[in-house]
Amino acid sequence: MVNCEGSFQLVSTENDDAVFVALGMSFVMRKMIQSIKPTITVAINGDHWTITTKTSIKTKVHEFDLGVPHKLTRVDGKVVTGVVTKENDHKLLDKHTDDAGVTVIGTREFTDTQMVHTMRVGDIVGVRTYQRI
Repeated sequence: MVNCEGSFQLVSTENDDAVFVALGMSFVMRKMIQSIKPTITVAINGDHWTITTKTSIKTKVHEFDLGVPHKLTRVDGKVVTGVVTKENDHKLLDKHTDDAGVTVIGTREFTDTQMVHTMRVGDIVGVRTYQRI
């Protein structure tokens, strides 16, 4: 069984700019996101998860209970509503929709050495890979 808890450092991205464009993020916001290498810390207490993203600019905490709808403020300030479920012992599936009806479907897949965060908006897919630290 893979331990999903721990800290992870961003090491690579693939096509995330296209995902951010599909989400309606401004050029400046997209470039800011792409210029930083966040550290993500995952803590779990039963079905309650806390995912903390730290950058040199700010710290963002996303808390949720598996299977329970919740609101989340994205990095661009938009409030979205969604739910996170556990697909198996090492993979989370989240689906969040903003007020304009744009939906992001994401997965976070954990291994002993990394976390791979895949984001899908329609047919556009981006991947952010984090190394376990």
